[in-house]
Amino acid sequence: MAYRPLNRWARAALPVLLSSLLWACQKSATDHMALANAAIAAKEPTAAVLHLKNALAKDPNSGEGRMMLGTQELAAGDSGAAVIDLRRARELKVPDDKVVPVLAEALLASRQGRLLIEQFGSLKLTQPAAMVRLNTTLALAYLALSNPVQARKSADAALAIDPKWVDAKLARARITLAESNRAQALTEINALIQEAPNSDEVWTFKGYLHELVRAEQDQALAAYAKALEINPKQLQALYATVSVHMALEDLKKAGGAVDTLAKTWPKSFYTLYLQARLNHLNGKYAEARPQFASLISALPENVTALLASGLNELKLNAPIQAEAQLARAVSLAPTNGAARYYLAQANLQLGRPEKASNAIAPLIEAADAPAEILVVGAQAKLLQGDTQGADALYTRAAKFKSKDPSVRTALAVAQAAKGETDAALRELQLISDASDLLEADLKLISTRLSRNELSEALVAIDKLDKKKPDQAAAAELRGQVLLKKSDFDGARKAFELALQRDKFYAPALVQLTNLDYAFDKSDQARKRLESLLALDPNNSPALTTLAALALKTGGSSAEVQSLLDRATRADPLNLNAWLMLLLRHFNAGDVQAALNASQTANAAIPDNVQLMEMTGRIQLKSGDIRQANSTYSNLMRVSPRSASGYMGLAASLIAAGELEAAAKSLQRLIELEPRYADAQRMAAEVALRRRLFKDAIALGRNIQRLYPNEAMGYSVEGEAEASQSNWAAAAAAFRKGLEKSNADGMSIRLHLMLLRDGKTAEAEQMRDARLKSHPKDVIFLAYLGDNLLDAKDWTGAKSRYQQVLAVEPNNVGTLNNMAWLLLQTKDPQALSFAERALAVSPDRPEVLDTMAQVLASRKEYAKAVESLKRAINRSTDTGALRLSLARVYIQAEDKLNAIAELEKLIELGKSSPLYLPARKLLTEARKS
Repeated sequence: MAYRPLNRWARAALPVLLSSLLWACQKSATDHMALANAAIAAKEPTAAVLHLKNALAKDPNSGEGRMMLGTQELAAGDSGAAVIDLRRARELKVPDDKVVPVLAEALLASRQGRLLIEQFGSLKLTQPAAMVRLNTTLALAYLALSNPVQARKSADAALAIDPKWVDAKLARARITLAESNRAQALTEINALIQEAPNSDEVWTFKGYLHELVRAEQDQALAAYAKALEINPKQLQALYATVSVHMALEDLKKAGGAVDTLAKTWPKSFYTLYLQARLNHLNGKYAEARPQFASLISALPENVTALLASGLNELKLNAPIQAEAQLARAVSLAPTNGAARYYLAQANLQLGRPEKASNAIAPLIEAADAPAEILVVGAQAKLLQGDTQGADALYTRAAKFKSKDPSVRTALAVAQAAKGETDAALRELQLISDASDLLEADLKLISTRLSRNELSEALVAIDKLDKKKPDQAAAAELRGQVLLKKSDFDGARKAFELALQRDKFYAPALVQLTNLDYAFDKSDQARKRLESLLALDPNNSPALTTLAALALKTGGSSAEVQSLLDRATRADPLNLNAWLMLLLRHFNAGDVQAALNASQTANAAIPDNVQLMEMTGRIQLKSGDIRQANSTYSNLMRVSPRSASGYMGLAASLIAAGELEAAAKSLQRLIELEPRYADAQRMAAEVALRRRLFKDAIALGRNIQRLYPNEAMGYSVEGEAEASQSNWAAAAAAFRKGLEKSNADGMSIRLHLMLLRDGKTAEAEQMRDARLKSHPKDVIFLAYLGDNLLDAKDWTGAKSRYQQVLAVEPNNVGTLNNMAWLLLQTKDPQALSFAERALAVSPDRPEVLDTMAQVLASRKEYAKAVESLKRAINRSTDTGALRLSLARVYIQAEDKLNAIAELEKLIELGKSSPLYLPARKLLTEARKS
C-alpha cells in the first residue's frame, strides 16, 4: 500500500484517537455493563445493545448479559436478534420465570406465533407475574392465528392470576374486536383508560379503533398523539400516524411522520415498509423497489409486503414480477381480496385472461361483489372472447350505481367498446361534472379527440383546467388539440403556459421543441432546453429531448451519445432515452455497444415490450439467432397478443432457416390481426423463399384489398413477379404502387425492372419524370448515384451524390460513397468527406473502412490500421474488413501481420468467397 502523508490536523488528532481506542480496548466487561445500565436507564436501547455486545465479547457465556442483550434488542425493534440471544440465555441457565416471558414476546414480535405456542403453550412458570405475562403473550399469538376462542382463554387465565393486569385487559379488548364487536371493544378500552391513563399501548389501541371508521380519523390521530406524548418511541403509534396521513392523502404530513419514525426506529421493518409505501404514493416507484425487495427478503411470507411490492411492480410496468409476488400473497392468504384483485390485473397486463379469471373468481361469486371487482372480471371475460359473460358482469356492476368515479368510468368505456359511444360520452360528462378525479375527464377528452370532435374536446379541457388550474396537463392537452386545428400560435402559447405551470413538464417540453424545429427555430429550442438543464442538470426528459433535437439538426454523434448516456444515468426508467440509445448504436452498426446497452436497459425496465423487441433485433444483427429466438419467445409470454413478438420470432426462425415454422408464426399473427399488413408482407417474403409464388401474390393482393391507397400490397406483388423473372408484370405492379402512399423505394424497383426487361429508353423516361416530379427523392437519387459508381462513371455519380447532400447534408451512406468516389479519382477532398461521414457515424464499420483506405492513400498507415481494427471490433461480418486490413499491412510493408490476417481468412475454407482473393494476396505477400 502506498504511503500517504497525513495533513497537519490529522497528525495532531492521531495521538488522541489512538489513546481513545486504547482506552476502549482496556475497558473491562464490568465497565461496559455499567455503561449499558446507564443507557437502559436513559431508555436508549440501541446504545445499550452496543455496550452489552462489548461486554459479552469479553464474557460470552454470561447468561445475565445475554438476557439483558436480548431484552434491549427487542426494545430496539430487532426481534430476530432478540430471539437468538434470549434462547442462548436460556441455554446458559437463566431461569424460565425470567427469560421465557421476554422470549415469548420476541417470538411474537418476529411473527413466530405458531412456534411460540408449540414451545410454551403448555409451560407452567412458578412465579405468578411471569405466568401472567406469558399468558398475555399467548393470547396475542392465538389471536394472530385467528383463534379468538383460545386467545380469550389465555387472556382470562392471565386475569385470573392478576385481575388488574392492564396488558391482559388490552389483549381481551383486541379479542373483542376480532369477534367483530368494535363498539364493545371501544367501551372496554375507554374503561381501561380510566384505570391506566398513562398506558401508551392502551391509547394506541384506542387510536386503532377510531381509525377503522373513516369519519373518526381525527380522533384516531388524537389518540396516537396522546400515546406518543406518554412514550415518544411508541412504535405502533408512530406507524399508525403515518398510515392515517397516507389514508387521508396528506403525503406531506405522512413524510414528516415517516422521518420521525426512521429517527426513532431506524432498523424496524415497519420503518422500511412505510418508507417504501411513501415513495410508492409519491410516484417514486423505482426508489421503492429496492426497499420492498429488502423487506421481502427479510419477511418472505409477509402478505402486506408482498401485496404492496406487487402493486409497485405494476406501476413500474413489470407485470411478471408483480404476478410472482401477488401470486405468493394469494397462496399465503387465499381470502385476501386486494391480493386477488391486483393479481387479476397483473395477469390482464400479461395477456393471461384465463389466469385473471381464476384469480378473481372467488370474489365475483359473492353476491355483494363490489363493482370494481366485477369490472376486472368482465375485462378478463372479454379478452377470452366470452362477450356474453362480460356483458353479464358489466350489467351486475352497473346495478350497483357505484359512486366510485373509476368504476363508473370503466363502465362507460365498456359502453363505448360496444359501440354505444354517445351514451358513454353522456355518462363520462356526468362523472366529470360530479367528481374532482380526472379519469373521466381524460377519457372524455381522448374519446372526443378519437372522434375528431375538436371543439368539444376543448370544452372538456376547459372544465379540466378549472378543476386543476395549476396543473400543466390541461394546458398541454389544449396545445395538442390546437395543433390538430393547425392553430400553431395558439398551440405554442398553450405549451408555454404548461411550462409556466411546471417548468419540468416533459410532454409540453417535447411538443414545444417539435414546434420550434418545424418552424426553423431550433436555436430557440436548444436555448430553452439548456436553460432548463442549467437549473436541473439531471433532468432526464430534457436531456432526451435535447439529444433528439441534436440528431435532427446535425449534432455530432459524440454530443448525442453523451446526452443519452446522461439521460439514462439520471433516470434508468427513461424508456425513450434507452430506445434512442439502442437505435443509435444499432443504426451505427456498433452491435456490441447495442448489446451491452440493451442488457442494462432490460435490467432497469424488465418485461417492456418495446425494449424486448429492440433487443431481439440487435441480437439478430449480431448473429445470435438462438438468443433472439429466446427474447422474442419471452416477449410473447409477457404479451401474448403482441405483433412484434410474432414478427420477431418469425425473423429469428427465418435467420435459422426454419421457414415453415416462421410461416406458422406469421399465420397465427394474421389470424389474430387480419388487417396487420406487415405480417402479410413478411409471410409473402417467406412464401417467396419457399418458392410458393402464388401464395405470395395472393398475400400481396389481399393487402391491396385491405389498404387500396397504400403501396405495400403492390410492392409485395411486384417482388413475387420479379422472383419469377416476370419483369413486365413486376414493373406493372411497381408502377401502380408508385401512385400510392408510402411508396419510398418503389421508384428504384420500377426503374430496375424496366432495365431488366430491356426497356432502357422507357427506364430513362421514367427516371427523368420521377426526378422532375420528385426532385428531392434522395432514395432514388442515391440509387442512381450508386449505379453510376458501379459503372465507374465518377462524374455522373458525383453529381447525383451532390444532389442527395443538398437535401440531406448528413446522409452518412452518401458521404461515405462520395469519399470512396473521390479516393478513386485521387481527389484530396476524399479525406474531408470521410471525416464528415465519421462524425455522423463514428462506429459504423463501412465508414471506418473507407476512412482507412483514405488514410492509407495518404501513407498514414498506423491510423489506417487503427481505423480498420475499430471496424472489425464493431462488425459481425469481419471477413472483408480483414482483407482490407491485410492490404493496408502490405502497403505499410508489415508482411508478418498481413500474412497473419490472410491465414485467418484462408482457414474459413474454400466455400468462403474471400478464400481465393486471400489466397492470391497471401502468395504475393510471401513472394515480395
